[in-house]
Amino acid sequence: MDTLSLALTAEVSDRIAADLLLDGDIDAEEAARIATDLLLQSGMDALSAALVTEISDRVAGDLGLSSQIDANSGNIAANSSGLSLLSSSTDTLSAALVTEISDRVAADILLQGNIDAEETARIAADLLMQGDIDTLVSDVVTNEFRISDNEADLDNIFEMMGNEKVTPGHLLSAYSNGVGVGVEDVMLTVPSGKSFFITSWTANNDTQLYFDDGTPGASAIYIGRGDHHTDGGGSQWDWAVMLEEGYRVFALSGSNTNASISGRIMDSSEAHFTTVSTIGIGGLETLFTVPPSVEIELAFFNANASTEVFVELPSGVEINICPTAWGDQVGISGGRRNLEMRLPGGSVIKADGGANAFITYRVLN
Repeated sequence: MDTLSLALTAEVSDRIAADLLLDGDIDAEEAARIATDLLLQSGMDALSAALVTEISDRVAGDLGLSSQIDANSGNIAANSSGLSLLSSSTDTLSAALVTEISDRVAADILLQGNIDAEETARIAADLLMQGDIDTLVSDVVTNEFRISDNEADLDNIFEMMGNEKVTPGHLLSAYSNGVGVGVEDVMLTVPSGKSFFITSWTANNDTQLYFDDGTPGASAIYIGRGDHHTDGGGSQWDWAVMLEEGYRVFALSGSNTNASISGRIMDSSEAHFTTVSTIGIGGLETLFTVPPSVEIELAFFNANASTEVFVELPSGVEINICPTAWGDQVGISGGRRNLEMRLPGGSVIKADGGANAFITYRVLN
């Protein structure tokens, strides 16, 4: 912007200087015309005085001539010659006036031509300056896009380096109501137009957590319970489970429900992650097939102890994510967070065995 300001200042200075020069030329031309008019007027005044004198002289001469007309015919001839000279002088003056008028017209035409040329030059310079301004504005817009792209690249770099991800939405926690044996204690129903991203939960040793899509008779997907932890703390954090509108989170207990669920509530348009689950039919199920034109990040999975989760790559290679009974071995029902597994288009994620599992992913392109 400094370069543009300097260019504008220089252009304004040049225009002011040109205007001052043009005004000076106009003033000089006006002064010259006034001086010429004064000289012409002076000449006309002198001629008028000469005419008055001449007339007076002629009258006097005529009076003298009248008294001598008969005696001095030579004086009459001399007087006739003087009248001829006066007539010649008058003709000369008329010719000078015609010449002056012609010169004035020519000078005015030349002045108007100079004014038109200056106007054309001004217009051309203004168009050039506007082009420079448009170019500078375009460069600024281009640089803004580059800055935006660089910011996006930096965000991706930080994410790839394992820095903490910032999840959109507002923090929300829901709690159990302490209901009795075998009764669904609905802790949360995702509102219309919203999504809920589960990031952590707690439960005592006798409370189990589930979610379903909220329709009657829907298959419940097991989240976990308090005694499924190696530390016996009854809590899990850094989860990544995205529930869409209408989904429920509920607790069941053999005594009294004692649990909490926490995460981010957000508009559905902000939900960049998607969670898909088995439908509970048992045996082999396909959880998700990656479309051919995209890649995904597999961020999270959870499976019960009898369910195996694996990926079939387009090459035909099979990657086992969660072997059968792995959940019992690690004490967390087979759940794994922060996988950050990049899968190409055409990959198929499957579950087999007890078929109680879910995954969370996001599209990368």
